Amino acid sequence: MFNLSFLNAGILFVTLATVIPLLIHLFSKQKPQKVYFSSLKFIKESLKERQKQIKIKNLLIIIIRMLIILLTILAIARPAVKTSLQKSKQSHNETAVAIIIDNSISMDYLVDNETEFEKAKKIFNEINGLLTDKDITLVLSRDSQWNQLNSRLIYGKAGKESLSSLSISYLPLSLNECISEANRFLSESNYLNKEIYVISDFQKEEKINKSDIPVFIIPTSQTKTRVNLSIKNPSIIASHKNIYEKEIEFTIKNHSNDEQNDIIYKIFLNGNPVSEKMISLFGNQEKTETQSLSNSVPGWNEGWIEIKNEVMLPDNRVYFSYYIESSPRIALFSDHTLNSSFNVVLDLFKGKTGKVEQVNPSGFSSEDLDKYTFFIINLNHFDEKLKQLLLQMEDKNKKALILLNSNLTSEDYQLIQEIVSGQVQIIKGSEKTGAISFINNHHPILKLFDINTLKLININPVVKIQNSTSGNVLLQSDQSPLLTDNHHLLLNINLDKENGNFILSPAFPVLFFRIFQYMSNVEFSDIFKPVGSMLEINEGTVSISKDKKFSINNGRYQFTEPGIYRVQDRDKGEKSLSINLGNYEESDYTRWDTHNKNNINFLDDKWKNEILRSRLGLEIWKYLLVLVFILVGFEMYIIKREENRNKQ
Repeated sequence: MFNLSFLNAGILFVTLATVIPLLIHLFSKQKPQKVYFSSLKFIKESLKERQKQIKIKNLLIIIIRMLIILLTILAIARPAVKTSLQKSKQSHNETAVAIIIDNSISMDYLVDNETEFEKAKKIFNEINGLLTDKDITLVLSRDSQWNQLNSRLIYGKAGKESLSSLSISYLPLSLNECISEANRFLSESNYLNKEIYVISDFQKEEKINKSDIPVFIIPTSQTKTRVNLSIKNPSIIASHKNIYEKEIEFTIKNHSNDEQNDIIYKIFLNGNPVSEKMISLFGNQEKTETQSLSNSVPGWNEGWIEIKNEVMLPDNRVYFSYYIESSPRIALFSDHTLNSSFNVVLDLFKGKTGKVEQVNPSGFSSEDLDKYTFFIINLNHFDEKLKQLLLQMEDKNKKALILLNSNLTSEDYQLIQEIVSGQVQIIKGSEKTGAISFINNHHPILKLFDINTLKLININPVVKIQNSTSGNVLLQSDQSPLLTDNHHLLLNINLDKENGNFILSPAFPVLFFRIFQYMSNVEFSDIFKPVGSMLEINEGTVSISKDKKFSINNGRYQFTEPGIYRVQDRDKGEKSLSINLGNYEESDYTRWDTHNKNNINFLDDKWKNEILRSRLGLEIWKYLLVLVFILVGFEMYIIKREENRNKQ
């Protein structure tokens, strides 16, 4: 019937001071001095009676003083009594309440035909209904932008209309950040009663820090396990057979312990469905799928892959984009004959509509750079002008393939080292043929190559290269790096021998075809980005749909949700970016260990009986102080009465 709580419970340990009057009495007791009188019987009897009265009076005073100390401490601790009668009448003291609505990705999980987020809104309305015009209310979410527009202290109930603009956040604040912000806001209130309510699905994250204000975490449902699938890690794989043919590789994961059958995924390209497949996954299994994209068109291609039988939307779709150059125009800086096998692959790549134009570096200007898809440097001499042209290519996101040869001088190698930002140190000298010992399979050029197959091939490097960092080496023999990527590609393979072991192998045309694709297709260069990444734009626009288009001048744009973003930059041209989730931590559901500590209280489905302790409780500290004053007065009366009696 009664539920007693203390709003300032930390002071209760001082109740130990209650025994102080008793201790003083015990240790200050003195033995009465013996005085011998003549034997007077009636005087002895009178003294015995008097001593009994004094003992009773002293005991009463000790009890009164102990009660005064105890009741004073209890009053400072601010006890509140909560009863069912008070609840029904909504009787409460003024309270400052912060309501934090969890709108992180995991809250989009479907439970009983409602998402956890929809359930959170209903719980918010229930709590809001308990507030009165005397209360101060603050509503926070895990969306920092929404908080900036909507979160402020107001008197009375929170406005329900503010929640209409609140949606799932792909860049959620941590709960520690939200609780810290709630503490900061509520500290501005002069109300003594302050409480924080977090409406959440109990998705575990980092440890919640201690709060100065009591925090009550309210569950949106009692679901402890989830059946969830996710799709992630899309990447475009180019084919060496056809410039229009691409493949999409992606991963599907089962985040539950149970086997999932008949999982349907569907691929859309340029707005049209192009592929559909059904798979099965064991518990916690992850499977990589590869599908052909044969309906590509010249220019930018955009699409997405989605799982059809899912109950949590944010992680069941991934976006992809890539560019098809139908008529590549290639600039060839060359002063000697190219390897015939190299020329065959180059002709195959450019196709019937593409062009390979041999140009003279001395008559080439920076204005001509935009005319070409990529560049091939096959020169016996490098000069300062060529160096500047290569640096300007980098500024315009254009790539060049630099072919090393035995005719280059030390001065030429010095300029090449400056072009590749000092990432390599080239040592002139003939090198012996060696077997391939390393392949960077993470790079798109070599993603499909097998190290075991290439180990059988011997390659003769042109010069010895000492690499200062292993991050840009794509291919290496046991003698020296053979192919490096520091924006421009540096090829250290001797192509003079037409009958060389490597040139005659099937790997030769495949490698160079993919090199040409990498340099011509921007899908390999910074197209896939995670939510939260930033893009610098000098002057241009960013749009995710017809209704969401933003103009930017010398600024930065942050991607806050997944999707296909079309970027138009005055300096860098048009680009289509695929934005997907940065991490999938919330796809794996782990429920909090609901252990209350540090002023953090995890509630259950009976949360209504636990929250609003100070609001729905009658604070009785005033009554305790009244009792203290009565006891002080009573003690003074006893002492005064004894003094008057002694005078008589």
